[in-house]
Amino acid sequence: MDTHLKILSLLFLWCHSSSAEVYSLNESEYALMPPVLHLDSYEDCIQDADWLYCKAEFALVSDEPSPRLAMIQKYSAHRPTHYNHTLLRHGICVTQTCKKFYEEKRDLRSALEACLNESLYNKYQLKTIILDGYECSKNDMRMEYDNVDLYVGLFCLAVLVLNLVANFGGIADDDSSFLSCFSISRNWKKLIKPSNVTGDPRFQVLQGIHGFRSMTMYLVIAAHVGVTTLSSPSNTAYVEEMYFYGLNQILLNATVVIQTFLVISSFLLVFIWLIYSEKHEPSWKMVPIQFIVRWVRLTPSYAIVLALTATKFGRMASQPNWNIVGTEIADCRRDWWKHLLYINNYFDDSECMFHTWYLAADTQLYIIGTIAFLICRNIRVRRLVLGLLFTVGVITPMLHTYFQGLDGVLVNSPEFVVSWFKTDATFHHVYKRGHTNLASYIIGMAMGYLTYDLTKNKVDPKSLKKYRYLIWAVFPLGLACCYSGTIFYDSPSPPVYVHLLYAGFMKPLFGFFVGCILVSSVLRLENVYRCVIEWSFWRIPSRLSYGVYLLHLLFVRKYAVTLTATRVVSAWTLIYDVNFVAACTMVAATIFWLLVEAPASNLRQYFFKNDLVKENKKAK
Repeated sequence: MDTHLKILSLLFLWCHSSSAEVYSLNESEYALMPPVLHLDSYEDCIQDADWLYCKAEFALVSDEPSPRLAMIQKYSAHRPTHYNHTLLRHGICVTQTCKKFYEEKRDLRSALEACLNESLYNKYQLKTIILDGYECSKNDMRMEYDNVDLYVGLFCLAVLVLNLVANFGGIADDDSSFLSCFSISRNWKKLIKPSNVTGDPRFQVLQGIHGFRSMTMYLVIAAHVGVTTLSSPSNTAYVEEMYFYGLNQILLNATVVIQTFLVISSFLLVFIWLIYSEKHEPSWKMVPIQFIVRWVRLTPSYAIVLALTATKFGRMASQPNWNIVGTEIADCRRDWWKHLLYINNYFDDSECMFHTWYLAADTQLYIIGTIAFLICRNIRVRRLVLGLLFTVGVITPMLHTYFQGLDGVLVNSPEFVVSWFKTDATFHHVYKRGHTNLASYIIGMAMGYLTYDLTKNKVDPKSLKKYRYLIWAVFPLGLACCYSGTIFYDSPSPPVYVHLLYAGFMKPLFGFFVGCILVSSVLRLENVYRCVIEWSFWRIPSRLSYGVYLLHLLFVRKYAVTLTATRVVSAWTLIYDVNFVAACTMVAATIFWLLVEAPASNLRQYFFKNDLVKENKKAK
């Protein structure tokens, strides 16, 4: 850039600096900012005999008044759609890029800072200060296994041996032996069998749940893979522009889709309990029994994945991104008990299987729902109790939002993506807590009561056909709700009361839409949505959904570790990444289901003879 162009650019930047924020820049203006994300080639770096590769964060500074830095600060101030361009995240091959400074026997910190400052000042007339917490990989790093790795490996080997013995030892058809629970061939038949529900025919109408589970699980994978893909793009300007595309604006607030799982869970709780109550009188002693039954159903598979996450199997330590999984391993070894007690969603200092906040929240709400069910012995009490719980579920997120200064929705900003949720207060205090998801759970319970009453009274579906137009409007209304969340990506931020209304009503409103489609499917009110969610294709993915949920982040993390360079991001790279990880996870979940999930379920049925357990099995 010649002198005249520099002068014109600086004058333009000076004009920008008079405003509170800078919302957009053209290509030439954007090029005046240093790249916020940069990675030297790791593959080239390790060719050196004594290679050293460091990832660090650098804060931009200037020794003199700088219109350029002022513009960068004002551009970065628009947090919802912009990266923090005042904070550079670079991966540096010290033995190549900074060889001169490193060989001067400086300490590593000052060598990194001096190295970047030389190139940065020459090109941008800016300097940096290196922040604490930088990570380095070097040629003498070795993978060191310990007793935890050994014990987990031996346990997994024992499980594999049990499956092989049961399958090839001639006892696969011997129902009297507990080893038959591990038969791979029997479990495979169980996985692919049609949903021929026996017993109460009312369970047959729940087949639409398979579609809900499968599609929601795919969207969860897509969200977490998207975080990985968008965490290290070379074309950051493109990513920032993506926030203004129509479809992306809908997807930004699609984090509420997890409410689908909560609505299904509470719907089944009520529907199954009501059918069970026709032959058995519910009692308070069922509360601890049901918690134990649920714990036994969820925990074996959960514990095995948790143990694998806490080991170094298949987790490359020589990669520059080792800190991504290294921290998770350490946190899982420290916090495993929080997960097995299903209270991990109330702790914010751990990166161990952060996605399992849902399992904890759902378990906590399941206990609340069970107690509420036992209290609701007549319709008057039911309305009072459910109404009170719904009110609490709406108000508590509002209180958190107001007193803690949170956003009304989970804002998926570029910085939110880069930091992997770790520092987002809204995620910690509203999104993942059990009590802040109560409203959607109560809606699912109400839908369960409604569906049971209508099916028990054998209401003629034809008399309800007039409501199908309202049901058809649910899907576009759900998209509109998600799209409306884009107001939190604009500037200035909406008034406080808008944040409060969104915090209180967005999740239950989406849960209500899900419940409407679920009830309409059960009652056969329309054939558009019902044909989609009851498609027989969803049956197997739905049965694998728990394993997919547990395992998918292992693949996402592994995928993140393999990204040793920034790359050009586009819609096609996102689509490819999502489907690649989804396919790998499905294969792994199938193996996991055959070797772990199905045997654990079989053993539970073998040792625990409980009528309600059988009712749950029929519903699936």
